[in-house]
Amino acid sequence: MEPGTEFFTAKLTELKEVYETLINSMTLPHERNELQRLYNDMVVLAEEDENKLKQFSDNSKLPFLSKLNQMQLDYYYSMKTVANKELSNNMGENKEEMSALFSEYMIDAAMYSVKQAILSFLNTAFIVSEDKEKTINRNKEVKYGIG
Repeated sequence: MEPGTEFFTAKLTELKEVYETLINSMTLPHERNELQRLYNDMVVLAEEDENKLKQFSDNSKLPFLSKLNQMQLDYYYSMKTVANKELSNNMGENKEEMSALFSEYMIDAAMYSVKQAILSFLNTAFIVSEDKEKTINRNKEVKYGIG
C-alpha cells in the first residue's frame, strides 16, 4: 500500500467530510429543531463508528490493530462517562461553561489525533520511499554487477 493511493484518498475524503460537518455545526445559525436533528444524526454516526471499532477489535487479524481499537473504545467510554457525570453534577449555572469547555477539549483532542495521523502517514511515506530506494539500488547492483 503506497501513500497517495485510493485508500488514503478515501480516508482523507472521510476526514474532510467530518471536518466540514464540525465547521457547519459551529458556524451556521440553527433553530432548536435543526440542532436536535444534527445532534441525533451525529449520535447515529457515533454509534456506527463505535460498532465498527468493536467489530474490528474482535475480528482483526493483526493483534496490534485490535489493541489500538480497544484503546480507542476505552478512551471513548471513559470520556463519555466523565463528561456525563461532570455535566450532570453541574446542572446549575456552570452547565453552559462546563459543556463549552468539554467541547473545546474534544476539538483539541481531535486536532491532536489529526496531527498523529499526519505523522503516521509521513512515516509510512518515508518507509515506502526508503524501500523504493533500496529496490532501485539493488536493481543497479544486479544490472551493473556492483556489489
